Amino acid sequence: MMEANGRPRGLLLDLGHTLVRWEVEEAVLREAYREAHDLLVVAEGQPIPPDDAVWRLVQRVLAQIRASAERGELDEQDHYRLWTQALAAEGYGLPGERVRQLVEREHRAFVRHLRVSEATHGALAALRRAGYRLGLVSNVTVPGPLMRATVAELGLAPYLDLLVFSSEVGVRKPHPRIYERALAALELAPGEAVFVGDRVREDILGPQALGLRAVLCREHRQEPLGAARPDAVIERFAELPELLASW
Repeated sequence: MMEANGRPRGLLLDLGHTLVRWEVEEAVLREAYREAHDLLVVAEGQPIPPDDAVWRLVQRVLAQIRASAERGELDEQDHYRLWTQALAAEGYGLPGERVRQLVEREHRAFVRHLRVSEATHGALAALRRAGYRLGLVSNVTVPGPLMRATVAELGLAPYLDLLVFSSEVGVRKPHPRIYERALAALELAPGEAVFVGDRVREDILGPQALGLRAVLCREHRQEPLGAARPDAVIERFAELPELLASW
């Protein structure tokens, strides 16, 4: 096992707001969602959905996800069920396959506007050259196959040995199982790994409770620390290789 002040063998990395800013301007998204608009019409003669119909559906889904997180629930929610409930609340009765098509089209419209910075790409490449095992551990209701395609589209796949999504594990950070899944797959003991993320509860307190060290990355979001004590704080993900080299 790694000494308390030794060099780790592997890193578990958060995705949203750590490797990439997981936000798109509202005006851009409203326009992008128009490509999914036609999927809301099932039969001829139905009223034409308003221009903001998909936007409103997304807001309903996000509200349910936020409410679950605020209640402290750790069981991950079913993405398709959330969408089916949102559609019913808005008066749309779509068959299951149409719901899946809508989810896929909406997600792709969102991801198309995300960008990973060159500095982050450079840091990930440096970490690979340094020999670290790299795993992605992300809380997301979006189904695993869509997220794996997203990681590839963002150009992150070549750097990563492992992808772990809460939508596939069934629980979200800070549940111990999601970290344990990643550690086992990378063949790392907790003391040999470092978690890097932007959230205090999920990316600092949860990993530290299992014996990992944890680094708070504040590049895309700055969350109050409260009583948490990260092992390090970085302002840009690009600072990570130098930080680890100093350990």
